[in-house]
Amino acid sequence: MGFDAAAVLRMKYQSAVSLSVVSAVFCQTLLVFAVAAPPAVKPAAGFAAYTEMIKHWPSLRGPDGLGVSPTADPPTAWDVASGSNVLWKVAVPKAGSNSPIVWGHQIFLSGADATTRAVYCFDADSGAVLWTHAVTGVPGAPTTLPEVESGTGYAAATLATDGERVYAIFATGELLALDFDGKRVWARSLPAPDNPYGHASSLITWQDLLLVQYDRSESGTLYAVQGSTGETVWEKDRFSDPCWSSPIVVRSPAGDQLVANGNPTIAGYALPAGDVVWQADYMGGEVAVSPAASSGTVFVGNEYATFVALDTATGAQLLWENDEDLPEVASPVASGKTLMVPTSYGLVTCWDTATGNTLWEHEFDEGFYASPVVAAGRVYLADMSGVMHIFEAADTWRPIGSSAFGEPVTATPACVGKRLYVRGKTHLFCIEREPEGNPGHPGLTPLSRKPFLEPLQPKRR
Repeated sequence: MGFDAAAVLRMKYQSAVSLSVVSAVFCQTLLVFAVAAPPAVKPAAGFAAYTEMIKHWPSLRGPDGLGVSPTADPPTAWDVASGSNVLWKVAVPKAGSNSPIVWGHQIFLSGADATTRAVYCFDADSGAVLWTHAVTGVPGAPTTLPEVESGTGYAAATLATDGERVYAIFATGELLALDFDGKRVWARSLPAPDNPYGHASSLITWQDLLLVQYDRSESGTLYAVQGSTGETVWEKDRFSDPCWSSPIVVRSPAGDQLVANGNPTIAGYALPAGDVVWQADYMGGEVAVSPAASSGTVFVGNEYATFVALDTATGAQLLWENDEDLPEVASPVASGKTLMVPTSYGLVTCWDTATGNTLWEHEFDEGFYASPVVAAGRVYLADMSGVMHIFEAADTWRPIGSSAFGEPVTATPACVGKRLYVRGKTHLFCIEREPEGNPGHPGLTPLSRKPFLEPLQPKRR
C-alpha cells in the first residue's frame, strides 16, 4: 500500500476494476512517435546496479521505497478530457490496489478477483498490454481463498523488480517471479496469510534478494528470497501483530538496512545477512503506514500511536517525537529539510526533518490513501477523488497546480523520465509533457490520439 501496498483503511472505499484495453491503431501510432522511456540495461550480475535502479521505478514509492526520484521530471499540468499532456489511457483488466512499477519500456501491475489472479505488463510508450500471466498451479497454494475486505482485495501488494525479473505476491500467499517476457521463473506459496482485511505489504528488492514483509494475525516473518531461484536465504521472526506497512531500504556507508514498520516494533535489518541491528517499540493500532528516510534518519508514525524520527546509525536513537495529525494509510516522504505527512481526512503537514517542528500545513477538500512522491523538487500527491495536487517540496506552502483524472485514485504514482504513471480505479494513465508549440504529440492524428478504439486481446502466458 502506499495503499499503496499498505492499505488497510482503503477497505472502506475501493471497489472493483472493469475490463477494456487500448486500441491496436493507437498503440502502433504511439510506438512510432512517443518519446521513449529510459532504456532497460541488461544486468551483468543477475540484478541491476543501484545507479541503474534510480533511473526507473522498481518498487512501491520508487527506488528503495522512499518516494523520491533523483532523475525524473514529469509534467505539472494535464487535462484528461482533452488529452493535453496525456500520452495514453488504458483500462486495467482486473481490480487491484497495487501501484505501477516501471522498468525501461515496461509497466507492471497485478489484478485479481475471487477466481483468478494475474500479472500484467503494459508497454510504456503506448499502453498496449504486452502480456498477461495467469497465476495458476503454484505449489502449496490454498484450496480455499482467505477472506479479504473488498477494498483491499487479493492484489493489494505492489510488485518489485531487480532489473532482471519481476516479482508479485497475492493475498493467497502465492509468490512468484517472472522474466520480462512474462515467463514464469519460479513460484511458491508462503503460509496462509491469516490477516484482517487481507495481505497488503509490498515487495522490495536489494541486489539479488527479494524481501518480503509478512506480518500476520498469529506471527510475523521477514523473508529474504533468492531472486533467481525462489529459495529462502533467511527468514526472521517478527513478534508483531497484523501490519500492512511496506519495508524500505536505507543506504549508508556503515551498511545498508532493510527497515520495516510493525505493531509495535520498528526494526532495522542488516543487508545482506538480515541480522537485527536495532529495534524500537513505538507503534500501535492498525499499522499501515510505511517509513520514510533521509540521510540515515528514519521517519515513521501511525494514528493512535505516535510519529518518531530515529537515527539508524546510533541504534535507533530517538531524535524527536510528534503526536499531532498522524497518518493512517498514506506514507510520509522526506526531501531535504522537509517531511510531508498526508492524512485520510485531507490535512497535509510539512515538518522540519531535523526538529519535527511544523513548517506549514494545508487542508485539502479530499483525503489521501496514495502516498506522495517527489520529483524535480516537486511533490505529487493524488487525493481519493482522483485529483493530483502538485506543490514544491519547500519549507513554505508553494502550490503549483492540480489536475484531475476523472476517477478515484488510491495508488501511488510512478515517476520515470519525463513521465508520470498513475493507476486509477479503472484505468492506467501515462502523463507526458507535449512538445512546445505542438498540439498533441508529433505525428499523431486526432483519431490516433484518442484513448479508446477496439480493445486489444492480451497475450497470455
